[in-house]
Amino acid sequence: MEVFKMYGLWTPVGAPFYKYPGKKFLRCRCRCGYEADIDFRTLVAGTSSGCRRCRAVTAMNNANTTHGMSGNRHPLYPIWKSMKQRCLNPKNCRYPDYGGRGITVCSEWIQSFPSFYNWCIANGWRQGLHLDRADNNGGYSPDNCHFVTPIQNCHNSRPRRKRP
Repeated sequence: MEVFKMYGLWTPVGAPFYKYPGKKFLRCRCRCGYEADIDFRTLVAGTSSGCRRCRAVTAMNNANTTHGMSGNRHPLYPIWKSMKQRCLNPKNCRYPDYGGRGITVCSEWIQSFPSFYNWCIANGWRQGLHLDRADNNGGYSPDNCHFVTPIQNCHNSRPRRKRP
């Protein structure tokens, strides 16, 4: 049995062939078992879009991709991004209420979305819940955070003062 080199998630399972004039393709199998005809140039360059069946995308698709959950790929990603912005970016409109008051984000979460994601999944996150800090003057960290409903979150917020 002949062994083929893997390209990201794809393993060629046949000889190259021309599907269109001047366009070489390879029949490949994803590690999920799905087979597709993949453009030879995108396969070798590592820019193939990944398997349609399992929607898998490898780091080869984008050199900046580390976890594949940015943007609209997972609802926790924008929560993580905005938590960091509120606490770390002085240009953020909410910075005075968070970073300006000394609210921090633990280094483990600052550096790693997968770390934040794993903690959320292990601690009961589900769609519709909000990340809340047990101590409103404490930072975002595993020992000070939990999930609450939006109504509970409204009751936990600090009273707002009108600014002059």
